[in-house]
Amino acid sequence: MPRLPESFLTIEMLNGQTFQFHGRPGMALHVLSGRVHLAEAPRWLAEEVMQMPRYLDSGDVYTLQEEGWSTLYAAESGQLRCVGFIVPERPAWMVGLLRIGGLIRAALSRRRQQTAWVGER
Repeated sequence: MPRLPESFLTIEMLNGQTFQFHGRPGMALHVLSGRVHLAEAPRWLAEEVMQMPRYLDSGDVYTLQEEGWSTLYAAESGQLRCVGFIVPERPAWMVGLLRIGGLIRAALSRRRQQTAWVGER
């Protein structure tokens, strides 16, 4: 049995559901079941923005050619596997900001508990 790469994502899609993702060249989409319409990232062609739709049936595999935001639309309920999918990490500044927010929230909740306890006397 072939081994799957470490970076893959399996998506369950219901009829009519859409899924947007940031694709990279070389990322493969494998339709395990159902039917999917793929709108790849728009491209410039002769001073016009062009977006070619792709129609993928069960068993089809498509490799993305361009980097950018793409949209999947489920024409029929099914399952799709994205091979080469990379979950973006949070930037360091955002992690620090979230930590500071957590500390402020904890300090405020302690202060509220203290004032509630003093007010009960």
